Amino acid sequence: MLNQWIDDHGSSGSKDAVRKLPHKLSGRSSRTDRADFDEDEDDEPQLSLLRDAPSRGHRSFKKPKLWPDDSQNTNLQGDLEEEDGQPAEKSLQPESALRLSLKPATPDDSETTGEDELSADRSIQSTTTLQANISAWVDRWIGNSFPTGVTAEGPNPADRKLLFDNYFCWQGPRNGIVHRAIFERALEENDSKYYSPFLLYAICAHTVRHIPILRDRVHEYAAKAHYLLAAELSRPSSIPTVQGLMLLASHDAARGMYAQAWNLSSTAIAMMMDLGCHLDKAPSTSIDRNDPQREQRIFIQRQMRSRVFWSAFIWDKLISLALNRTPLLNSEEHAPPFPEPTSSSDLWIPVLCADSPPSLFSYAPQPSHEMKCFYETCRANQFLDQIHRHLYRTQKLRSTQTREFVADMRERMLQWQEEACPEVMLDLRAPLEVSPPPHIMQLNLLLVWISPLPC
Repeated sequence: MLNQWIDDHGSSGSKDAVRKLPHKLSGRSSRTDRADFDEDEDDEPQLSLLRDAPSRGHRSFKKPKLWPDDSQNTNLQGDLEEEDGQPAEKSLQPESALRLSLKPATPDDSETTGEDELSADRSIQSTTTLQANISAWVDRWIGNSFPTGVTAEGPNPADRKLLFDNYFCWQGPRNGIVHRAIFERALEENDSKYYSPFLLYAICAHTVRHIPILRDRVHEYAAKAHYLLAAELSRPSSIPTVQGLMLLASHDAARGMYAQAWNLSSTAIAMMMDLGCHLDKAPSTSIDRNDPQREQRIFIQRQMRSRVFWSAFIWDKLISLALNRTPLLNSEEHAPPFPEPTSSSDLWIPVLCADSPPSLFSYAPQPSHEMKCFYETCRANQFLDQIHRHLYRTQKLRSTQTREFVADMRERMLQWQEEACPEVMLDLRAPLEVSPPPHIMQLNLLLVWISPLPC
């Protein structure tokens, strides 16, 4: 890409031209000295390229040093090659920092002026246009396959309402992947920040097998979700893509396609980390300070990023235990704050069908406490992750260390159960007068499974 830029600006002054590259390309801006993740998750961070361009006669480098140290600015070889035995630095930065943005550079992003700025911007524009064409071609082929539109042959309004009601009644509160109010608002406004056709069909495929009158369309919705996945993978990472991948992975796991489910889960986690959701990130600077809803948007942004991470964390524990594989996420290293355990007066009312158990038709609505349950589920899975890693995934602990770990874990879990939200913690020693909502029951069954025994 740099050689193409040199060709466009003449070979005679190539070295001078490269030195005049804006900071956006040269990587000399002070912002690249730290992990700057203040951009919106849908806005691709700019790529900080190598500081100096190699000449055409220069030998090809072996291993690119992605995060060069500022003290080696004058050493070209040190920038291009990683020294033997020296680990890469700042490897915890999101992968999106390594990709060139699909947006051209703006004057605010560059300190160059005059012809240099205009020439560099034209070069970035031409290069990014070629990259954006990949997504355009994928969209074109999908459009050829669905001349009337991707969602034209999807569920009608009545079926879609039935699918949404069913998902957000039974599956949604148990995995916490999608927030109903935010998703439905984004659907109405066609807001790509929290909605995409891929996510829509992933929800449909995940839910339709539980609805007898729509069960025949399960293959149709799943096939279309897989079809749209190709388009999502040709675009920058986004929250709807991560959510859809987890739902599709759950669908494939239910069908016995465990390798595909693990692959989709890994992709979802990689994209989630690409967005920086595993970091306690400051609010996005892209939100207008004069926006009257600024505080609400910042709150929603924080909550959605936290929800995406912790739902991926919970799903990672579930599928790794089911398949006897090492979990991909570790909350001990990086984790955002837990979602807010906000109170709500919403009631859980079961969505029924013809073959539902008769007792559910007389079920008295119960308080949902969805966010409090999700909050405690995240905390419970933290304990599960530590038990899984330290007792079952390591061979380094001796018997004395194991006893110390178990004693410490027991004390911490007992303390957590005393401090947990009482609305979602059940006393299972006595018979229950009314069955709680399934997500609350699932949390308490998890507690029984990992409950501490006397040391």
